Order: sequence, then structure tokens, then C-alpha cells
Amino acid sequence: MVESPFDVEIEVGEILEAEPFPEAEKPKMTKLWIDLGSVRIAGFESEALTVGVPSEEGYPVLASPDEDVPLGGVVH
Repeated sequence: MVESPFDVEIEVGEILEAEPFPEAEKPKMTKLWIDLGSVRIAGFESEALTVGVPSEEGYPVLASPDEDVPLGGVVH
């Protein structure tokens, strides 16, 4: 269990694909396929959370860097 939001490491990834996710609890959720660079976890598919804010219509707008940065780079 994470004790503080600062106990996690947030990394940069590239959205490869996105599609609606109507079976989610929140109808505005979206399925994302994210490339995190060379990250692999014991050969298993990894789950991730994204950082964003809702648009005026309530849809997520993902936080993104203003410049190109390496995939897997740690957000400070």
C-alpha cells in the first residue's frame, strides 16, 4: 500500500493506442496501450495509472511534457 503520493515513481510513456472502455465503472474511461520504453515486469502485462485532469466535458486530458523526453524517464 502506498503511504504517500511521493512513494511512487511516475514515468513518461507514449500512448500507442486508445479506445473506449464502456464496461468500466466510469463511462468516460479509456483503454490505453502505453510504451514505457524498456520496462518489462517478469514477462507479465503491467497495469498503470495515468496523470491527467478532466476537460470541460468531463473527459480525461493527460498530462504531457512540452518537449520530447526519453520513454521511461522519471517525472520529478
